[in-house]
Amino acid sequence: MERTILVFTSDNGYLFGEDRFSSEGLPFEEAIRVPLYVRYPAAESKRVEDALVINHDLAATVGDLAGIELPSMVDGRSIVPILGGVKPSPWRHHFLIQGSSYSRMGSKSPTCIALRTGTIEPGPSHLFVWWCEGEPGSILDYCDMNSDPFQLTSSPAWVDPNTTEWIVKRVKGLRCCAGEDCTRLERR
Repeated sequence: MERTILVFTSDNGYLFGEDRFSSEGLPFEEAIRVPLYVRYPAAESKRVEDALVINHDLAATVGDLAGIELPSMVDGRSIVPILGGVKPSPWRHHFLIQGSSYSRMGSKSPTCIALRTGTIEPGPSHLFVWWCEGEPGSILDYCDMNSDPFQLTSSPAWVDPNTTEWIVKRVKGLRCCAGEDCTRLERR
């Protein structure tokens, strides 16, 4: 066991009535937040980390642990430093979510794109944004994850044109990036 790393995780979540949906692939917190438990022999103690870790990080982490140098085009970052108790600086501040969607009435909707963030100043922490099909700019929801953790209301009042421009630019970049380019965009 001293040379074994155990990883337990899951595919995207399945909604069981949250936000009046019963499907998967939707950009809601209940569907994107999945468990990730890692038993790492070098870790000093049990703890919970709040770093934004995504499924792209698993390949980079396994490669790092196996001593494999991954090509620069590989998306994701190794979480080995986090497992050892050190969050690399800078770390990811936001990430892109893509998936097909179903309307609240059950009919198929276009593919949705979301940007899940930690903090955008001067706005609230844990902003959640998404829009469907077409060019970014047709933003449907801004949710303050601190005051509205279940994403029940959109709160666009605080969003100024500069923030909207930042969001649109970031999503456009993240939709077509690879490797280190994605890592740079996620840290800004």
